[in-house]
Amino acid sequence: MKYTITHTGTDWLLKIWEPAPIGGGRELPFLYKIKLRFNSEKEALVVLDHYKMLYSGTSHLEISDMGALMVV
Repeated sequence: MKYTITHTGTDWLLKIWEPAPIGGGRELPFLYKIKLRFNSEKEALVVLDHYKMLYSGTSHLEISDMGALMVV
């Protein structure tokens, strides 16, 4: 799992993605990628921590986990 948190000038952008394995004829270099915007860096870090907790111990998140992430 990789991520970036960037200040855009008006808000904070959190991007989280999982790089795709090399090979396999993939069109994109990642398995999934999400982009979320926040009013503060602290809010972005809270969601990132929540996502890391969901992600740990699994290779991919289930759809229900992604829904829970989006509600935060």
